[in-house]
Amino acid sequence: MKEEWVELYGPFLGERRLNLGCANNHEAGFVNLDKNPEVNPDVVHDMECLPLPFPDSSFDSVLGSHIFEHIHNFVPLMEDIYRVLAPGGYLIGITPYGSSDNAWDNPHHVRSFSESTWQYFDQDLYKGNHAGNGATEGYKGDFKVVQIILIPSEGFLNDPEIEFKKRHWRNVIREVHAVLRKEP
Repeated sequence: MKEEWVELYGPFLGERRLNLGCANNHEAGFVNLDKNPEVNPDVVHDMECLPLPFPDSSFDSVLGSHIFEHIHNFVPLMEDIYRVLAPGGYLIGITPYGSSDNAWDNPHHVRSFSESTWQYFDQDLYKGNHAGNGATEGYKGDFKVVQIILIPSEGFLNDPEIEFKKRHWRNVIREVHAVLRKEP
């Protein structure tokens, strides 16, 4: 695992780890899953075909690095990630930021992410008058956002106006890293 990731995510990894959509980025100590058998994953499986081939509560952490933006059926996948995570387990999602060219230039990307996207998997958002009562009717799962890290593009690392520029310019933020905890 990349040294910077261990530094950022070490406390969230646990013992049983799943790396979704590993491609050629196999992570030691993880079950590496990919739909392409040519990359020699531990498990060959297409994440558009659910359920994932694991029993309930199989993992302490699930890593998805630059995979979720490719998934058409993302909400059902999130529900199944919730299923395979142990109570109190963590999902670490790393995606291109929605206003970066990397989010949309790739013709295989079907969605974009911001720091707010992950909030929609917290059932508390749908209580009261927030996102609309019944907006998640049938949604199974409840994640709490533990950490969001925005990775600036070069040239914006220590920019005092980054908040303004992030909202009004393109390519200010390169990636969004999210850590979500499965609520029991």
